Amino acid sequence: MDQNVPVSKVTKEVLGVAPKNESRFVFSGQSRDQRQNFNKTVRRIRTKAGLPRDFRALHGLRHVYASMRTSYGKVDMHVLQKLLTHKSPR
Repeated sequence: MDQNVPVSKVTKEVLGVAPKNESRFVFSGQSRDQRQNFNKTVRRIRTKAGLPRDFRALHGLRHVYASMRTSYGKVDMHVLQKLLTHKSPR
């Protein structure tokens, strides 16, 4: 399922200097299609960062993002629900 998710100015700047490939995806797989699995990459980053094995990096990033947005009063729960593609604002 394709989704459009808004990104910040800083994110656009970071992606603007990222190495380019011929895929329409930011994180493409080997055949330039949509990447289906990040496990190997996440494990490598987790190990290099010295994080515990049970650290859930991608889930953790989503949680931090949501917590920061709500704690600074920058977004209401229904908007955050849409940004995180959740079915419910709970």
